[in-house]
Amino acid sequence: MELTTCRFHMNLIGINETIDYAIKKWPTDDELRQTIARTHELGGLAIINHIPWSNTTEYGYQLPRMQNHPSREQLVDMGIDGIEVANGGTLDTISLKFVQDNNLLVITGADVHYPDSNAFSWTILNTNGNRTFDNIMAQLKARRTSFLFDPTGTQPLAYPSENPLYYRTAPPTLLGEYFQMFWSSQTGMYSFSPTGGSCHPAYVTIRWQLIGYFIAWVLVGFLLFEAARLLIVGCCWGPFQRRRRHLQKKKRLEEEEGLVGASSAMNDGERRQSSASSGRHELEEQQQRV
Repeated sequence: MELTTCRFHMNLIGINETIDYAIKKWPTDDELRQTIARTHELGGLAIINHIPWSNTTEYGYQLPRMQNHPSREQLVDMGIDGIEVANGGTLDTISLKFVQDNNLLVITGADVHYPDSNAFSWTILNTNGNRTFDNIMAQLKARRTSFLFDPTGTQPLAYPSENPLYYRTAPPTLLGEYFQMFWSSQTGMYSFSPTGGSCHPAYVTIRWQLIGYFIAWVLVGFLLFEAARLLIVGCCWGPFQRRRRHLQKKKRLEEEEGLVGASSAMNDGERRQSSASSGRHELEEQQQRV
């Protein structure tokens, strides 16, 4: 099992019991001693992990990832059995020299968290074909170990396939991630303690200048859109509409002229018919008088 705190990461090997003395963010040196002592009582080994990684500066802070990390000398005084001399692609030559000088257990850790991670180191045990738990623990306690380290890492890697269900929520998710550029949220290293939280003070930085540039680019985009719209309306759609209205007006005028012409012809016919009728009436009256 791994004991993870804000001060260190430690492997407790060969035990089958939860030791809760130091399961907290900031365990004391005495709690660390109690944890190591209880591990030995259960027949296990206590190994401190990745000292270079723990002492590396945490991004966004001027503090190490693991603050108040015990020194190698303090760890030996507390009863530590060994130190991880290789973790991932990092070979800790300082710890390797220290382990050799103090007759501690040499052990490595791949620290593989994802399928596409490389393995760079391997702990070697001479089990003589007897790969039982008891024999492996005996070799570790006797500190008869060595290791291999390859800075290139294993090849090939296992690349997991993408989950098709991811695409269902990807558009809004990625859009939300896009707008996260307007602020920066720093929480530091996660504590992994039962109470949760982080090992560093959390803070949020609003990127006001970036927000201003974003608004400016939105305005520029709007103006470009309006300019393009006016250009299209002025050069293409406007003339087309004017031509269409002209043709419609011309058609109406032609229809009106046709109606006027038909009305005139009808009136002429009526006048001629009326004149002929009155002529017949006059002729009939003359015949009657005669």
